[in-house]
Amino acid sequence: MDMDKPIFVINTGSESKKYALFHNGVMAGMVRFETAGSAFHVKTCIGNEAHERTVTAKDFENALAFAVGEFISSGLIRSFPEDVSAAGMRVVAPGTMFSAHRLVDRAYETELAKTESIEPLHIRPVLAEMRSLRALAPQLTLCAVSDSAFHGTMPRAARLYGIPRSEAEGEFIRFGYHGLSFASLARALPSVFGSTPHKTILCHLGGGGSIAALRGGKSIDTSMGYTPLEGLLMATRPGDIDAGLVLSLLRRFGGDVEKLEAYLYGSCGLLGISGKTGDIRELLLAEQSGDTAAADALAVYVYRIQKYIGSYAAALGGLDALVFSGTVGERSFVLRERICKSLGFLSVELDGEMNGREIESSAALIGRESSRVKVAVIPTDEMAEIALEAAALLEKK
Repeated sequence: MDMDKPIFVINTGSESKKYALFHNGVMAGMVRFETAGSAFHVKTCIGNEAHERTVTAKDFENALAFAVGEFISSGLIRSFPEDVSAAGMRVVAPGTMFSAHRLVDRAYETELAKTESIEPLHIRPVLAEMRSLRALAPQLTLCAVSDSAFHGTMPRAARLYGIPRSEAEGEFIRFGYHGLSFASLARALPSVFGSTPHKTILCHLGGGGSIAALRGGKSIDTSMGYTPLEGLLMATRPGDIDAGLVLSLLRRFGGDVEKLEAYLYGSCGLLGISGKTGDIRELLLAEQSGDTAAADALAVYVYRIQKYIGSYAAALGGLDALVFSGTVGERSFVLRERICKSLGFLSVELDGEMNGREIESSAALIGRESSRVKVAVIPTDEMAEIALEAAALLEKK
């Protein structure tokens, strides 16, 4: 295996697909697909140049081959897979096998397929991408980069549910997710704050969202659990919900688990409360127009985040730094202000001017100089983290 060749990075979901080439830890190019209603868009970034265009549903379906074609036509590689060393792919799945970074073999794919019904939103597109990659480049080494591995330092008290030990030991435990984002943020802490704060809370806020508590840069707890349904209110997911309510809903759906699954993943959260949308930007506009349902959705969203920050400050025994990241965390100064408004008891004080500035691609401190707790916005970089972990796996091979 030629480690002088770039690593091909894949991060795919139900509504977005991202592909990149990383050489010695530096991104040479990226192709990103996104859906917006019935439209499909692709953005290609090569070096300092970027262009966007609308593509077809078939292009989105065949995004892997499309991205490879973009990299070849741009001159980054001459052929695929000959000009790459390996592929690294983000995997979001419950289970001990998937809570560590691994080289993918048939046994791994078989076990991953068994979990598809547990976490279809993330596993189904990953399996489809693996099959596409096998068809396009059957001999290419594939590294499965776990989205849970970062939370491997969580103590058992943070992992266990209140269920019989036999089930808990059978892997019904809290694995946590957004680990690649949190690992990326933890890696950036020393450069942002001068050193790694001892007690840090990281907020990854986007369509999906979670919060992690770090002690000395290591995860001790996180809001997502066995699956990414647990925790914060999200765009279309309910977050924390009474198990008894889930049982009642199952009865209402006539015992149809698939209908309940689709409901919990796609009809709840901000969308469910507002009755209109799960998009924060649209909800803020609707709220300004006097939409009380949109206001309710935003209020619950902020309240859940505040509760987790408070509980994790208690778990940490204090707080030294608070970090916002993810699409919402990085771009919405309004939501950051609302979240921090009731955190004065933790000595969290925002600088209104700094918080109101548009955050580009670099980190920014947004707390007052007098604030005991340092507050920052740090852009996350899951793609770079996938490349780093894939490279580390290849070195051990």
